[in-house]
Amino acid sequence: MVMNLLLASLLILTTTYLWAQGNFQVVVTEPKRDEVFGWAQYSPFVTIKASLQQNGEPVTPSETIKRLFLTAQVFVGDRLTDTVPLWDDATHGDEKAQDGIFTANYRPNQTGSFKVRVRGQVDLVQDTKIVTKEFWSPFASFQVVAIPYPHVTSPEPGSKTAAEISVRASMLQQGSPFNEQDKTLKAHIVAKSKGQIIVEAPLRRKGSIVEGTLNLPKVGTYQLAVIVSVNRMGKELTAESQAIEIQVTRPNPSFLIIAILAFIVYLILPIKQPSLRYRHRVRIGQTIIELNPGEEKTVNEISVKGAIDSNTVTIRTKLG
Repeated sequence: MVMNLLLASLLILTTTYLWAQGNFQVVVTEPKRDEVFGWAQYSPFVTIKASLQQNGEPVTPSETIKRLFLTAQVFVGDRLTDTVPLWDDATHGDEKAQDGIFTANYRPNQTGSFKVRVRGQVDLVQDTKIVTKEFWSPFASFQVVAIPYPHVTSPEPGSKTAAEISVRASMLQQGSPFNEQDKTLKAHIVAKSKGQIIVEAPLRRKGSIVEGTLNLPKVGTYQLAVIVSVNRMGKELTAESQAIEIQVTRPNPSFLIIAILAFIVYLILPIKQPSLRYRHRVRIGQTIIELNPGEEKTVNEISVKGAIDSNTVTIRTKLG
């Protein structure tokens, strides 16, 4: 009988403990499962975002939750490579402070397959005592792959050019020329002014070189960048060159040709003289009347109207 009571008590305590543990879980929302990141010229930023949830809602410090810490562990295979603290203070990539969503921007030091899990440590108030609990998320996997990136070789930074320019860029991957056949690769040039995209144009590929022409609409200062995109593991990844600044000092020749043709047409067509318009000044007795073209005034029962395109005035009295 005593043994049965002890077993029942132990079962109740174990069930209560498991229920308390089961209320909490660490949920990783980024990186998404099997997400792919491209390593172009530099290591990519991988956002790690997680929360400790109770009954499906992120928890924050309160009367029963005194302190809360989240830390990510990054693995390559079964080897722990990095430990990354997460933040809930609107820094380190975190969007909003004290909302229970913890964030960090992590930069891997190599390409390959990674796994990340997040540990949550929380100080709970239980029976007026503070108890430290630890919870772990499941593993989330992601990939980091090397991708080609462009290096603009023409025009040179600070160039003063005409509005029609030739653009040329070398494609590199991990510092070496990228010559591989890749049907998914696309490249284009973008010109910006005051932060706004003004014009863009596609570039054609020849081996490790992409090149083409770009027509800028007017003189001024522009920032140029080449953007290359490839498809890896079903995801489109992009790499952008460092922007270079150029100054267009001469208009596009096509605009000059249009201006010359317009001037020739002006010379050939007969010039139409504008019609003359007259203002009038009339004296009636001691009164001087001034009239605009087509204007009519009445003075001392005399109506005076000036013509529009001749130097004549019509005067009418009661007798006509």
